[in-house]
Amino acid sequence: MAEERRFAGVALALFVAHFVSLACVVTLVTARDVATKKGREG
Repeated sequence: MAEERRFAGVALALFVAHFVSLACVVTLVTARDVATKKGREG
């Protein structure tokens, strides 16, 4: 039972890490896009 719980914890940690990295990438791309748009307009 403890093994299953530990595996679930690891899976959850990996899922959270993946989600956070994905959010960071989206944020960076959005920020870069906004910066390039501002650069083109200005």
